[in-house]
Amino acid sequence: MMDTSRIAYPYSHGLIYEEDEDNIDISELEAFYNEVKDTDMSQYIKFGESGFKKALNNARKVLNNPDSQEEVENALETLKEAYRKLQLNKKEK
Repeated sequence: MMDTSRIAYPYSHGLIYEEDEDNIDISELEAFYNEVKDTDMSQYIKFGESGFKKALNNARKVLNNPDSQEEVENALETLKEAYRKLQLNKKEK
């Protein structure tokens, strides 16, 4: 059986491969996105907030229209890294 998950298109230096969107797995990105999308940013210091929001917005865009498995994996790793960089506020007593 022929693998139709990627389609090759010729160009001047070889072939460009385009993945079939039906074979792109977004489940891991979707699960992590859903887990962190409602994060209460008031619990965290401002450092890292903009990076997290940018990664969150990018992940949403990728989920809505994934171009490749690599794009999905990159969005997931970027979102995980941005989430790890968030630092909780220290509450003074």
